[in-house]
Amino acid sequence: MPKSFRVRAPSGRADIGFLRGAYARLGGSNGIGAISQWRSLSKGLCKGGGCQKTDLFFKNKNGMLISTPKAKLYDLAAAAPLLLWLTLGIAGSFLRISETCFARATCIAFFLQIAMVVLFFLTIILLVVRRPPLRKLRGLLPRVCAVAGCLLPFIAVALPRANLPPLMQNLSSSIALLGVLASIIAVFYLGRSFSVLPQARALMTEGPYRFVRHPLYLAEFVVMFGRIWEIDQPWPLVVFGAAVGVQFARMHFEEQVLLEEFPAYREYAGRTARLIPGVY
Repeated sequence: MPKSFRVRAPSGRADIGFLRGAYARLGGSNGIGAISQWRSLSKGLCKGGGCQKTDLFFKNKNGMLISTPKAKLYDLAAAAPLLLWLTLGIAGSFLRISETCFARATCIAFFLQIAMVVLFFLTIILLVVRRPPLRKLRGLLPRVCAVAGCLLPFIAVALPRANLPPLMQNLSSSIALLGVLASIIAVFYLGRSFSVLPQARALMTEGPYRFVRHPLYLAEFVVMFGRIWEIDQPWPLVVFGAAVGVQFARMHFEEQVLLEEFPAYREYAGRTARLIPGVY
């Protein structure tokens, strides 16, 4: 694989339109020839100073945008807290699996924890292999909403549990299991485009995204709705309401950055529902 190097946009930011134009100027070059052309091209673009480094890319022989190790390491560092959090979630799910086995709990509760492990493990893999973002939404509020949206469901689950009759326990676990399975499907289709912060990595319109723009959030709402009945009230309802409000803010921020990066997103948004087809 050829060594990679910096390309700097005159605007002083990661202008993906500029990068695409630069790629087009290189034609079908690859390997060492592509590197020499990139160097000569970049020299003429950063004269006069004032340029800032952008994300690092190079073009392979198939014309694909490939991130350099430096950009990938930066992305992994940004995802490190979430990777740790998900790892702890897997450990907690395995602990609950052992508890359900010793307590002879229902099969639904057992399979719910198995599904949670699958979801966490899949998310960890995608965070490691995901492609670099093409655009990020700046500002503190989008990041605060993203972090709060991740933490609030776990806070609700950590609250004191209610003593439910078996029928209600099975109903609650069934609803949560349905939501976790839907989350696995949504995350699977997102694939290497998965993000927690509002970032544009790719425009996904397949699978459940053919019908709604935010199937993962819808699935998370179902999970939370199922789990809150297992916990002493009224605090779970308060946390659930706060989580719903934060997730709606996240939807707005994500749609904003996707619209800025992908002009086709406007047409896609016009023919799909945000959460529930035919309703909203």
